[in-house]
Amino acid sequence: MIDQSSFLFGFPLFSKSSGELLTELTKQLKSGKKLVTVFTPNPEQIVQSISNSSFGKNLAAADVRIPDGIGLVWASRLFAKRTGGVALRERVAGSDLVSALLSSPSFQGSALVVGGRAYAGRVLQTPTRTLTVGQAPLLWTAGYADVKNQSAKEEQSLVELLKKLRPSIVFVAFGAPDQEEWVIAHRELLESLGTKLAIPVGGAFDMLLGLVPRAPKWLRKLGLEWLFRLVQQPWRWRRQLRLVTFSLLVLREVILSQFHRPSSQT
Repeated sequence: MIDQSSFLFGFPLFSKSSGELLTELTKQLKSGKKLVTVFTPNPEQIVQSISNSSFGKNLAAADVRIPDGIGLVWASRLFAKRTGGVALRERVAGSDLVSALLSSPSFQGSALVVGGRAYAGRVLQTPTRTLTVGQAPLLWTAGYADVKNQSAKEEQSLVELLKKLRPSIVFVAFGAPDQEEWVIAHRELLESLGTKLAIPVGGAFDMLLGLVPRAPKWLRKLGLEWLFRLVQQPWRWRRQLRLVTFSLLVLREVILSQFHRPSSQT
């Protein structure tokens, strides 16, 4: 199992570098015997998990959780100073992980993107076809007309497609919390088909396919990619209010930690 030694709000998180994560996941692609689910929580999703217990359970059920949000890194460093725990080394962006996996020489199988209906007509011409990110071919399917109101026929068609393709990696682009719920619900099926990795990716392919511009590297290094996305997609402002809630939760935890420090042993 991939080491997760940092904890935030009860969730263990991968605390090493993105390079070390890629090494572990490429090993999984080469010789993994079981499916590994990799979720990409950010501060917004941590807040979601507290108000939505079902989402919290699904997030906890993942094999690996990577910190896809600079706020998680900052919070872990603050907690580490107060409690002596392990701080997150760096933010691991889901879109960077996807690109690195598909560009890795170790990736010799097939990958399927499920969801992301905006790709149809703008990037793709048919419901299921090949697209390219870097040098890696991908297959894509919308999966459902409405993920929240799936029909039995749509589900049957998707299951049949999965059985036909037997993809090594399945990326799910329904958005949280639907994509995480889908991965957990289909985990046994994917494992039976020999899938090595299942990763909810949100809007990662929007950026990788050029549908949405990504923040310049200097903004990413400053931890301000969220602000760039807000400017590009102002409709996200309601979701960004969760960042305020997250900050208040972190502050509360810091204050509480002052009163619950473990006593030193003699």
